[in-house]
Amino acid sequence: MSISVSELAVGDVLYNNIFLLSDFSIKAGKLGSRYLSLKLSDRTGTIPSALWENKDLGIVFPEDLDSHFQINGFVKVQGIVKQMPEDRGGRKYVQLNLVKVIDQEYEF
Repeated sequence: MSISVSELAVGDVLYNNIFLLSDFSIKAGKLGSRYLSLKLSDRTGTIPSALWENKDLGIVFPEDLDSHFQINGFVKVQGIVKQMPEDRGGRKYVQLNLVKVIDQEYEF
């Protein structure tokens, strides 16, 4: 089932949802752990998302990240919509547990 960015609510579970990747980078969390920061978009809006690096689970980010992701390319994601604490803006974001690049064009 497809859901648009504007319809996402805290607690929604995303399973194989497809979005346009409008930005990505590797960042460091407060305690030094790394995460992949992605901006997921569709025609209704954009939502930030994060996939945390976890070597124990085999989630390790390659050094050549640019060769794996493409701005304005499509990705299929799995995760849950959460909300940042109020002291960090209180905005919604997607905590990801899977991101797959889609090689072909996709129509919404």
